[in-house]
Amino acid sequence: MARLAAGIRKRADGTLEKRFTIDGRRYSIYGKNAKEISQKEQEVRKKIEAGIYTDNRNLTLDGYFDE
Repeated sequence: MARLAAGIRKRADGTLEKRFTIDGRRYSIYGKNAKEISQKEQEVRKKIEAGIYTDNRNLTLDGYFDE
């Protein structure tokens, strides 16, 4: 088996996960292969730079209406 790149790990269910940090905040990307993870990471980084990325796990009702 080939070695995984830095920051990528294989989960118990067979999918891959990559974690990265921007401005002290941790983000996780999941995918079936390294190429898919790389593409998703680039998309998320672009959205974060543009200020349009939202993490809905901790979204309040006021925050929802603000969006």
